[in-house]
Amino acid sequence: MQKLMNRLWSMDELSSKGSMAQISAVAESPLDENILFAGSGDGLLFYTVDGGKNWTRSASINGLPEYARTTSIVLSSHNKQVAYVAFENINGGNYKPFLFKTIDGGRTWNSLNNNLPEKNSILHFYKGTKSIFDTHGVKRQIKSSFGTSGPK
Repeated sequence: MQKLMNRLWSMDELSSKGSMAQISAVAESPLDENILFAGSGDGLLFYTVDGGKNWTRSASINGLPEYARTTSIVLSSHNKQVAYVAFENINGGNYKPFLFKTIDGGRTWNSLNNNLPEKNSILHFYKGTKSIFDTHGVKRQIKSSFGTSGPK
């Protein structure tokens, strides 16, 4: 069970029968408690805008290997349509980090991988800061605009 919006949610409520993997990341919008994102250990990403009554599976994300694990999700505190998601594919033998941004509420995603280390990086976000990633315990800050590596 996962506590969100002052209630306990079952994993069935947070995922779709289309994914046989566990939920590996969940995030709630700081602007609207009805907007939630859930990512799984097999690369699937779902979102809801009605507090979990109905879930929509995000379209395939270009450049994301099949079965990549969702490691972190952050929803913008400035715009309900903006979110960031990080994945890793270590189990698939791929040590690259995968970082994506949506500006349309999760319908489409753009890669922000341009200047990230190619190897041995696991991405995570930390609350209360601008977006941060963690490379083997070393915290590095990524500018909130992400420079030219993705849409602003």
